[in-house]
Amino acid sequence: MARRKISVKPGDKYGALTVIKETEPVTLNGHKKRMILCLCECGAQVSTRLEYLRSGHTSSCGCRPRVALASSRRTHGKTGTRLHGIWAGMLARCRNESRKSYKDYCAATVSAAFIAAGIAQYTGTECGVEKFARIAQDKGIWVENDAHVPKLGDAVVYDWQDNGVGDCTGAGDHIGIVTKAGATSFTVTEGNMTGGKTGTRTLQVNGRYIRGFITPNYADIARALGGASIPTDTAPDTSGKSIEEIAKEVIAGKWGTGTDRRNRLQAAGYAYTTVQAKVNEILGGGAGATEAKPTTTPSASAAKAVAAEKFDRSLTGTYIVTPNIGANVRSGPSTAHGIIKAVSKGTKVSNYGYYSIRGGVKWYYVRIGSTVGFISSTCLKKV
Repeated sequence: MARRKISVKPGDKYGALTVIKETEPVTLNGHKKRMILCLCECGAQVSTRLEYLRSGHTSSCGCRPRVALASSRRTHGKTGTRLHGIWAGMLARCRNESRKSYKDYCAATVSAAFIAAGIAQYTGTECGVEKFARIAQDKGIWVENDAHVPKLGDAVVYDWQDNGVGDCTGAGDHIGIVTKAGATSFTVTEGNMTGGKTGTRTLQVNGRYIRGFITPNYADIARALGGASIPTDTAPDTSGKSIEEIAKEVIAGKWGTGTDRRNRLQAAGYAYTTVQAKVNEILGGGAGATEAKPTTTPSASAAKAVAAEKFDRSLTGTYIVTPNIGANVRSGPSTAHGIIKAVSKGTKVSNYGYYSIRGGVKWYYVRIGSTVGFISSTCLKKV
Protein backbone atom coordinates (compact mmCIF):
# COMPACT_ATOMS: atom_id res chain seq x y z
CA MET A 1 0.00 0.00 0.00
CA ALA A 2 1.43 3.36 -1.02
CA ARG A 3 2.28 5.84 1.74
CA ARG A 4 0.00 8.91 1.80
CA LYS A 5 1.83 12.11 0.85
CA ILE A 6 1.73 14.75 3.56
CA SER A 7 0.24 18.00 2.33
CA VAL A 8 2.03 21.30 3.00
CA LYS A 9 0.41 24.58 1.90
CA PRO A 10 1.73 28.15 1.82
CA GLY A 11 0.62 29.94 4.97
CA ASP A 12 0.83 26.90 7.25
CA LYS A 13 2.31 27.82 10.66
CA TYR A 14 4.98 25.89 12.54
CA GLY A 15 6.08 27.83 15.59
CA ALA A 16 7.55 31.12 14.42
CA LEU A 17 7.75 29.86 10.82
CA THR A 18 5.21 30.36 8.03
CA VAL A 19 5.42 28.14 4.96
CA ILE A 20 6.23 29.97 1.73
CA LYS A 21 6.56 27.00 -0.59
CA GLU A 22 8.01 23.54 -1.00
CA THR A 23 11.34 23.50 -2.83
CA GLU A 24 13.43 20.82 -4.54
CA PRO A 25 14.15 17.86 -2.25
CA VAL A 26 17.65 16.97 -1.13
CA THR A 27 19.15 13.49 -1.04
CA LEU A 28 20.78 12.34 2.20
CA ASN A 29 22.22 8.82 2.51
CA GLY A 30 20.25 7.75 -0.56
CA HIS A 31 16.95 9.08 0.73
CA LYS A 32 15.10 12.07 -0.61
CA LYS A 33 14.12 14.67 1.99
CA ARG A 34 11.35 17.15 1.32
CA MET A 35 12.51 20.77 1.84
CA ILE A 36 10.26 23.67 2.84
CA LEU A 37 11.08 27.36 2.46
CA CYS A 38 9.67 29.37 5.42
CA LEU A 39 9.47 32.96 6.63
CA CYS A 40 10.41 33.52 10.27
CA GLU A 41 8.65 36.08 12.52
CA CYS A 42 11.90 38.02 12.70
CA GLY A 43 11.79 38.53 8.91
CA ALA A 44 14.47 36.02 7.94
CA GLN A 45 13.89 33.17 5.45
CA VAL A 46 15.00 29.66 6.25
CA SER A 47 14.89 26.33 4.34
CA THR A 48 14.40 23.24 6.48
CA ARG A 49 13.27 19.64 6.23
CA LEU A 50 9.54 18.91 6.46
CA GLU A 51 10.08 16.28 9.12
CA TYR A 52 11.85 18.88 11.30
CA LEU A 53 8.87 21.24 10.97
CA ARG A 54 6.36 18.56 11.90
CA SER A 55 8.33 17.24 14.87
CA GLY A 56 8.99 20.72 16.28
CA HIS A 57 12.72 20.29 15.91
CA THR A 58 12.78 23.52 13.91
CA SER A 59 10.42 26.30 15.01
CA SER A 60 12.36 29.42 14.02
CA CYS A 61 15.32 30.55 11.99
CA GLY A 62 17.42 30.36 15.16
CA CYS A 63 16.40 33.72 16.59
CA ARG A 64 14.29 32.28 19.41
CA PRO A 65 17.19 30.66 21.27
CA ARG A 66 19.18 33.89 20.94
CA VAL A 67 16.29 35.95 22.32
CA ALA A 68 15.77 33.49 25.16
CA LEU A 69 19.46 33.57 26.02
CA ALA A 70 19.58 37.38 25.99
CA SER A 71 16.45 37.53 28.14
CA SER A 72 17.96 35.15 30.68
CA ARG A 73 21.01 37.37 30.96
CA ARG A 74 19.09 40.65 31.27
CA THR A 75 19.04 42.03 34.84
CA HIS A 76 17.63 45.55 34.54
CA GLY A 77 17.19 46.48 30.90
CA LYS A 78 19.21 49.69 31.30
CA THR A 79 22.35 48.59 29.46
CA GLY A 80 23.44 51.25 27.01
CA THR A 81 21.68 54.11 28.81
CA ARG A 82 23.58 57.17 30.07
CA LEU A 83 22.93 56.30 33.71
CA HIS A 84 24.24 52.75 33.18
CA GLY A 85 27.35 54.23 31.59
CA ILE A 86 27.92 56.40 34.67
CA TRP A 87 27.45 53.38 36.92
CA ALA A 88 29.81 51.22 34.87
CA GLY A 89 32.42 53.98 34.87
CA MET A 90 32.20 54.28 38.64
CA LEU A 91 32.69 50.53 39.01
CA ALA A 92 35.73 50.71 36.77
CA ARG A 93 37.20 53.47 38.91
CA CYS A 94 36.74 51.24 41.95
CA ARG A 95 37.76 47.86 40.50
CA ASN A 96 40.23 48.51 37.70
CA GLU A 97 43.54 49.11 39.46
CA SER A 98 45.12 50.34 36.24
CA ARG A 99 42.79 53.35 36.19
CA LYS A 100 44.52 56.56 37.28
CA SER A 101 41.49 57.46 39.37
CA TYR A 102 41.22 54.00 40.98
CA LYS A 103 39.28 54.28 44.27
CA ASP A 104 39.05 58.11 44.01
CA TYR A 105 35.34 58.24 43.34
CA CYS A 106 33.91 60.48 46.08
CA ALA A 107 33.26 63.39 43.69
CA ALA A 108 31.91 60.98 41.07
CA THR A 109 29.39 59.75 43.66
CA VAL A 110 28.14 63.30 44.25
CA SER A 111 28.08 63.95 40.50
CA ALA A 112 26.08 60.77 39.86
CA ALA A 113 23.54 61.84 42.51
CA PHE A 114 23.12 65.27 40.90
CA ILE A 115 22.79 63.68 37.44
CA ALA A 116 20.24 61.14 38.65
CA ALA A 117 18.25 63.99 40.23
CA GLY A 118 18.24 65.85 36.91
CA ILE A 119 19.94 68.97 38.32
CA ALA A 120 23.50 68.61 37.01
CA GLN A 121 23.25 71.76 34.88
CA TYR A 122 22.63 73.78 38.06
CA THR A 123 25.24 72.08 40.27
CA GLY A 124 27.97 71.07 37.88
CA THR A 125 29.64 67.64 37.85
CA GLU A 126 33.27 66.71 38.32
CA CYS A 127 35.51 63.81 39.34
CA GLY A 128 38.02 66.05 41.13
CA VAL A 129 37.12 67.58 44.49
CA GLU A 130 39.01 70.86 44.18
CA LYS A 131 37.73 71.49 40.67
CA PHE A 132 34.20 70.69 41.90
CA ALA A 133 34.59 73.48 44.46
CA ARG A 134 35.75 75.92 41.78
CA ILE A 135 32.74 75.04 39.61
CA ALA A 136 30.48 75.78 42.60
CA GLN A 137 32.22 79.14 43.07
CA ASP A 138 31.61 80.02 39.44
CA LYS A 139 27.93 79.12 39.81
CA GLY A 140 27.60 81.19 42.98
CA ILE A 141 26.66 78.22 45.16
CA TRP A 142 29.90 77.90 47.15
CA VAL A 143 29.87 78.77 50.87
CA GLU A 144 33.28 79.69 52.26
CA ASN A 145 32.32 79.31 55.92
CA ASP A 146 33.08 76.37 58.21
CA ALA A 147 30.28 77.52 60.53
CA HIS A 148 27.60 77.26 57.84
CA VAL A 149 24.63 75.17 58.98
CA PRO A 150 24.01 72.92 55.95
CA LYS A 151 20.66 71.88 54.55
CA LEU A 152 19.58 68.54 53.15
CA GLY A 153 21.18 68.07 49.72
CA ASP A 154 24.16 70.38 50.30
CA ALA A 155 27.61 68.90 49.57
CA VAL A 156 30.42 69.30 52.10
CA VAL A 157 34.06 69.46 51.02
CA TYR A 158 36.77 68.24 53.41
CA ASP A 159 40.40 69.22 53.90
CA TRP A 160 42.21 66.51 55.87
CA GLN A 161 45.07 68.94 56.64
CA ASP A 162 42.77 71.37 58.49
CA ASN A 163 44.09 72.07 62.01
CA GLY A 164 40.70 73.24 63.25
CA VAL A 165 41.88 76.82 63.91
CA GLY A 166 40.03 79.59 62.07
CA ASP A 167 38.31 79.23 58.73
CA CYS A 168 39.84 76.48 56.59
CA THR A 169 41.18 77.71 53.23
CA GLY A 170 43.22 74.66 52.18
CA ALA A 171 42.75 72.31 49.23
CA GLY A 172 39.72 70.03 49.04
CA ASP A 173 40.47 66.33 49.57
CA HIS A 174 37.07 64.65 49.86
CA ILE A 175 33.35 65.35 49.35
CA GLY A 176 29.94 63.96 50.34
CA ILE A 177 26.24 64.88 50.36
CA VAL A 178 24.35 66.00 53.47
CA THR A 179 21.56 63.44 53.97
CA LYS A 180 20.49 64.50 57.47
CA ALA A 181 20.65 68.10 58.68
CA GLY A 182 20.52 69.48 62.21
CA ALA A 183 21.27 72.70 64.06
CA THR A 184 24.50 71.44 65.68
CA SER A 185 25.45 68.36 63.65
CA PHE A 186 24.73 66.74 60.31
CA THR A 187 25.14 63.39 58.55
CA VAL A 188 27.05 63.04 55.27
CA THR A 189 26.78 60.15 52.79
CA GLU A 190 30.05 59.61 50.91
CA GLY A 191 31.63 57.42 48.28
CA ASN A 192 35.20 56.19 48.73
CA MET A 193 35.33 56.18 52.50
CA THR A 194 38.11 54.24 54.25
CA GLY A 195 38.46 50.89 52.52
CA GLY A 196 36.92 52.14 49.28
CA LYS A 197 33.34 51.77 50.49
CA THR A 198 30.26 54.00 50.49
CA GLY A 199 28.97 55.02 53.91
CA THR A 200 28.03 57.84 56.26
CA ARG A 201 29.68 59.97 58.92
CA THR A 202 28.41 62.61 61.34
CA LEU A 203 30.06 66.03 61.59
CA GLN A 204 29.64 68.89 64.00
CA VAL A 205 28.70 72.31 62.63
CA ASN A 206 31.89 74.42 62.46
CA GLY A 207 33.91 71.26 63.09
CA ARG A 208 37.41 70.35 62.02
CA TYR A 209 38.20 69.29 58.42
CA ILE A 210 35.33 71.29 56.86
CA ARG A 211 36.67 73.14 53.81
CA GLY A 212 33.36 74.59 52.62
CA PHE A 213 29.97 73.74 51.15
CA ILE A 214 28.27 73.43 47.76
CA THR A 215 24.74 74.72 48.33
CA PRO A 216 22.38 74.23 45.36
CA ASN A 217 19.35 76.52 45.48
CA TYR A 218 16.72 73.80 45.27
CA ALA A 219 13.84 76.30 45.38
CA ASP A 220 15.12 78.07 42.26
CA ILE A 221 15.91 74.73 40.59
CA ALA A 222 12.37 73.49 41.25
CA ARG A 223 10.92 76.62 39.67
CA ALA A 224 13.28 76.36 36.68
CA LEU A 225 12.25 72.74 36.14
CA GLY A 226 8.58 73.64 36.25
CA GLY A 227 7.91 72.15 39.68
CA ALA A 228 5.30 73.26 42.17
CA SER A 229 5.54 76.83 43.35
CA ILE A 230 7.39 77.34 46.62
CA PRO A 231 6.02 79.83 49.17
CA THR A 232 8.29 82.82 49.76
CA ASP A 233 8.45 85.74 52.13
CA THR A 234 6.44 87.80 49.65
CA ALA A 235 3.74 85.18 49.07
CA PRO A 236 0.24 86.15 50.21
CA ASP A 237 -1.31 84.47 53.23
CA THR A 238 -4.07 82.12 52.18
CA SER A 239 -5.45 80.87 55.50
CA GLY A 240 -8.66 81.89 57.22
CA LYS A 241 -6.80 82.96 60.37
CA SER A 242 -5.53 86.49 60.88
CA ILE A 243 -1.79 87.21 60.97
CA GLU A 244 -2.12 88.12 64.65
CA GLU A 245 -3.68 84.74 65.44
CA ILE A 246 -0.86 82.91 63.68
CA ALA A 247 1.75 85.12 65.39
CA LYS A 248 0.31 84.23 68.79
CA GLU A 249 0.50 80.55 67.87
CA VAL A 250 4.16 81.07 66.93
CA ILE A 251 4.85 82.69 70.31
CA ALA A 252 3.09 79.76 72.01
CA GLY A 253 5.54 77.42 70.27
CA LYS A 254 3.01 75.69 68.00
CA TRP A 255 5.10 76.31 64.87
CA GLY A 256 8.55 75.30 66.13
CA THR A 257 11.64 77.49 65.90
CA GLY A 258 14.19 78.69 63.38
CA THR A 259 14.29 77.06 59.98
CA ASP A 260 11.72 74.48 61.02
CA ARG A 261 9.27 77.29 61.81
CA ARG A 262 9.89 78.97 58.46
CA ASN A 263 9.41 75.73 56.52
CA ARG A 264 6.20 74.82 58.35
CA LEU A 265 4.68 78.28 57.95
CA GLN A 266 5.51 78.43 54.25
CA ALA A 267 4.25 74.87 53.67
CA ALA A 268 0.95 75.95 55.23
CA GLY A 269 0.75 78.93 52.86
CA TYR A 270 1.80 81.75 55.22
CA ALA A 271 4.30 84.50 54.37
CA TYR A 272 7.01 83.95 56.96
CA THR A 273 8.30 87.53 57.14
CA THR A 274 4.80 88.92 57.62
CA VAL A 275 4.11 86.53 60.49
CA GLN A 276 7.52 87.13 62.11
CA ALA A 277 7.09 90.89 61.90
CA LYS A 278 3.82 90.54 63.82
CA VAL A 279 5.57 88.33 66.39
CA ASN A 280 8.21 91.04 66.89
CA GLU A 281 5.52 93.66 67.21
CA ILE A 282 3.62 91.70 69.85
CA LEU A 283 6.81 91.06 71.81
CA GLY A 284 7.85 94.69 71.54
CA GLY A 285 10.31 94.26 68.71
CA GLY A 286 8.64 95.97 65.77
CA ALA A 287 10.23 97.10 62.52
CA GLY A 288 11.77 100.19 64.04
CA ALA A 289 12.89 98.53 67.25
CA THR A 290 16.52 98.64 68.36
CA GLU A 291 18.37 96.36 70.70
CA ALA A 292 17.57 96.56 74.38
CA LYS A 293 20.36 97.15 76.85
CA PRO A 294 22.72 94.15 76.65
CA THR A 295 22.71 91.68 79.47
CA THR A 296 25.62 89.65 80.80
CA THR A 297 23.33 86.69 81.47
CA PRO A 298 22.13 84.67 78.46
CA SER A 299 18.37 84.42 78.12
CA ALA A 300 16.70 81.22 79.26
CA SER A 301 15.25 80.96 75.74
CA ALA A 302 18.64 81.31 74.07
CA ALA A 303 19.63 78.38 71.86
CA LYS A 304 22.10 77.56 69.14
CA ALA A 305 21.82 80.10 66.34
CA VAL A 306 19.45 79.26 63.51
CA ALA A 307 20.69 79.29 59.92
CA ALA A 308 21.00 82.55 58.03
CA GLU A 309 18.69 82.88 55.03
CA LYS A 310 20.56 85.10 52.57
CA PHE A 311 24.06 85.64 51.22
CA ASP A 312 25.83 88.70 49.85
CA ARG A 313 29.56 88.41 49.25
CA SER A 314 30.01 92.18 49.57
CA LEU A 315 29.07 91.97 53.26
CA THR A 316 32.00 89.70 54.06
CA GLY A 317 34.48 91.30 56.45
CA THR A 318 35.22 92.46 60.00
CA TYR A 319 32.81 94.72 61.90
CA ILE A 320 32.91 96.54 65.23
CA VAL A 321 30.06 97.04 67.68
CA THR A 322 29.15 100.75 67.72
CA PRO A 323 26.49 101.47 70.44
CA ASN A 324 27.89 102.80 73.72
CA ILE A 325 25.84 100.19 75.57
CA GLY A 326 27.13 97.37 73.34
CA ALA A 327 24.91 94.77 71.66
CA ASN A 328 23.42 91.32 72.09
CA VAL A 329 24.37 88.26 70.03
CA ARG A 330 21.07 86.47 69.48
CA SER A 331 20.08 82.99 68.37
CA GLY A 332 17.96 84.40 65.54
CA PRO A 333 17.42 87.54 63.46
CA SER A 334 15.12 89.53 65.79
CA THR A 335 14.78 90.71 69.37
CA ALA A 336 12.27 87.89 69.83
CA HIS A 337 15.13 85.39 69.82
CA GLY A 338 17.13 84.49 72.90
CA ILE A 339 20.42 86.18 73.83
CA ILE A 340 23.49 84.01 73.43
CA LYS A 341 26.07 86.57 74.52
CA ALA A 342 26.43 90.29 75.25
CA VAL A 343 29.34 92.19 73.65
CA SER A 344 30.67 95.64 74.47
CA LYS A 345 31.29 98.64 72.23
CA GLY A 346 34.34 98.19 70.01
CA THR A 347 34.16 94.39 69.96
CA LYS A 348 35.25 93.00 66.59
CA VAL A 349 33.07 90.38 64.89
CA SER A 350 33.44 88.51 61.60
CA ASN A 351 30.76 88.14 58.94
CA TYR A 352 31.06 85.78 55.97
CA GLY A 353 28.31 87.37 53.89
CA TYR A 354 25.36 85.67 55.58
CA TYR A 355 22.36 87.53 56.96
CA SER A 356 18.59 87.54 57.40
CA ILE A 357 16.07 90.39 57.16
CA ARG A 358 13.32 91.14 59.64
CA GLY A 359 11.11 94.21 59.46
CA GLY A 360 13.36 95.70 56.77
CA VAL A 361 16.47 95.43 58.99
CA LYS A 362 19.44 93.21 58.18
CA TRP A 363 20.67 90.93 60.94
CA TYR A 364 24.24 89.77 60.28
CA TYR A 365 25.25 86.21 61.07
CA VAL A 366 28.56 86.76 62.87
CA ARG A 367 31.31 84.95 64.70
CA ILE A 368 33.11 86.13 67.83
CA GLY A 369 35.67 83.52 68.81
CA SER A 370 33.72 80.28 69.17
CA THR A 371 30.36 82.09 69.43
CA VAL A 372 28.10 82.45 66.41
CA GLY A 373 24.79 84.27 66.21
CA PHE A 374 22.98 87.34 64.93
CA ILE A 375 23.58 91.05 65.60
CA SER A 376 21.45 93.81 64.09
CA SER A 377 23.26 95.68 61.32
CA THR A 378 22.23 98.92 63.07
CA CYS A 379 24.73 98.02 65.81
CA LEU A 380 27.69 97.26 63.52
CA LYS A 381 30.17 99.18 61.38
CA LYS A 382 32.47 97.58 58.82
CA VAL A 383 36.20 98.22 59.31
